[in-house]
Amino acid sequence: MGLTQIESSPNFEYKTGKPFRFSYGSENYFFCNNDEILAVKIDNMEVTLQKFNSVTLSLQSDKKYKDFPIDWVPEHVTEYNNRYFIFYALWDRNANKEQLFYREIDFQKGTFKDNGILLIQIDGKITGTYSGIPGRAGVVMADKFDFHTSFDSSYMLIKYRKNPDSKSKTKNQGVLGTCVFDKELQMSWRQDVMMPYDEKKMNILDYAIDSKGNVFILSIVFTDNSSKMKLIKGNSNYHVELLRIRNNTQIVEKSPINFGSRLINSIALYEGSNDELVCAGYFNYGQNNENANGLFFFKQSSMDPVSEVKFFDFTKDIVNQNSGIKAARQDNRDGENAEIENLVLRNLKLATDGSIVLVGEQSYTKQGPEIFNEYSEDIVVSKLTSKGELGWIKKLPRRQWKAYSSESGLSFNYLFTEGHHYFLTLDNVKNLNLPIYEVPEKYHYGYGGVLTCTEIDDLTGNAINYLIFDSKDIDGINYPDITTNNWIAVSEKELIFQVAKNNKQMVLIRLKVGD
Repeated sequence: MGLTQIESSPNFEYKTGKPFRFSYGSENYFFCNNDEILAVKIDNMEVTLQKFNSVTLSLQSDKKYKDFPIDWVPEHVTEYNNRYFIFYALWDRNANKEQLFYREIDFQKGTFKDNGILLIQIDGKITGTYSGIPGRAGVVMADKFDFHTSFDSSYMLIKYRKNPDSKSKTKNQGVLGTCVFDKELQMSWRQDVMMPYDEKKMNILDYAIDSKGNVFILSIVFTDNSSKMKLIKGNSNYHVELLRIRNNTQIVEKSPINFGSRLINSIALYEGSNDELVCAGYFNYGQNNENANGLFFFKQSSMDPVSEVKFFDFTKDIVNQNSGIKAARQDNRDGENAEIENLVLRNLKLATDGSIVLVGEQSYTKQGPEIFNEYSEDIVVSKLTSKGELGWIKKLPRRQWKAYSSESGLSFNYLFTEGHHYFLTLDNVKNLNLPIYEVPEKYHYGYGGVLTCTEIDDLTGNAINYLIFDSKDIDGINYPDITTNNWIAVSEKELIFQVAKNNKQMVLIRLKVGD
């Protein structure tokens, strides 16, 4: 395993736009259409819609809305078949009904088309998670609805879970509200589906919907009275099932998936082209399922029984790279001891040739002297060939951290174009020429850093690192709060992101990667 090459960046260009009014959003979303960008920024009761020209990087319109209902809770902001929506939940206390509304955005005008249209209404309460919203006192019930679209965007699945009748999980077989909408956001079918197991016995992992409107649920089913994965005398206390709900039925079909004596670290279910389902993630041999010993995947037609799952262990060399572990301990980090700590699946790319790329990131929080700190560390990129074989694995060393807050400033940005993977991340300048046996220096968010890009050849896995710019000197100006979150791809090789110039102004920066 050789040293990753470091080069200057003649193939990277960037341009800074004109300053515009500072507009804060605890949630920020960006969409591109031709040479225009729509920014949707949500902060407490207010929503700001901004339009930009993606060529001149100048602000075209800026409108703030304060007319949302009291106690509205944003659920989802998305583009669906060239239409743009904010979905939000609103509890009707008098009628004892949960409601889901949407407001459609006119992209060309940068305004809302309506004052809110009721999409779904449910008798009684549904489950969610308690969450703090910046600017509001206390916590609110959020994340009541989950949204999924088919590969070809012909259907959208919106699902919810009804509140159980009993507080005992062992006495409740969950009822899943399943609402499927067509391309025009018209209801195609809706069913309340009884799950085949009680809530304590079953843990839902992920959902998918195919181009025929069939719904798929990936779940763990426990074989004992526990609700946590573990090994008992070498055998797992659970099995995995893929549940199918055929279009407009309440019938649940079950297909078991054999993971053997392994614990699931993280997992994702995707619908690919030709109604093909792809499931992939990381596993652990039983020591700690927050860590990963390797990766797995399976792939088959969405309506066929589940095929064999393929597993690939991480090698000792990959695990030890840039770990700082002494040589004597490195020799022991093999097989079941070769694990990457706190690895989370972030991206799964399905290529047109049938190959798959998994992108994982070491991510965790830790209690500091007064508050929690967030950490984003090594990126692990794995290529699986169209024949289901392991092509290559690459580890990109990093050590990012920040004090915990509602704002997210860590992680990376990922692009794929013309046979190359690009990973853009903020880093400490001391890591620009890092040998594989050294631990990376820490990058502290908000204190400036360098924007780097690692380019990986899709065929060979060979990597080159590039320095793009120093955030303390972008056209002579210091931008210490640059983050790789909420970047928008305006072409296969170009990204645009916003950054605060000061507490009154922001600018857009356009970045071109590759030749």
